Amino acid sequence: MKVQYIRLNDADNTLFTLAQKEDLNSLEMMINEAYRGEKGWTRETELVSGTRISFKELKDILEDEQKYLFVLKCNQKICSCVCIEKQNIHAYLGLLVVNPDMQTKGIGKKVLSLAEEFIVTALQLNIIEIVVIKQREELVSFYKRRGFKEINKIHAYPKNSDVGTPKIKGLQVVFLEKKL
Repeated sequence: MKVQYIRLNDADNTLFTLAQKEDLNSLEMMINEAYRGEKGWTRETELVSGTRISFKELKDILEDEQKYLFVLKCNQKICSCVCIEKQNIHAYLGLLVVNPDMQTKGIGKKVLSLAEEFIVTALQLNIIEIVVIKQREELVSFYKRRGFKEINKIHAYPKNSDVGTPKIKGLQVVFLEKKL
């Protein structure tokens, strides 16, 4: 399934579209800065060190037919992204990232809404699952305000999954889900 684009705002030329290979360098920098950088309202810098994602991992996502990596381009510059993975009876949502310089403008909410619309209309699924570091209380709250609920599934932080090294003991991830 190919999605061309969804125009959000004719005035500022904002597009929500599938990522392309030429987007990967910018995506890699933006994602790592948003997760582990010094700017933005939510990040993992105090909790996790190391790289969040590599160019190769992003390329692998693009090549996986069950995954859809979307970018939001504002005046042809990537300002946000989200990855949607079609699983058996639900969609897994990850990498919902907004450029730290553009946070607190409602972009994350817009991208989440567009992702939900894609999940329902294109994938014909009505459940979304996400995983968030439990200690990132502000981010857990963000998702709860948007209808996600904890599903009583908590795991230790995945140390061997190439997503960074915990800086604190007892780091955990919590699973949340939303019915659409």
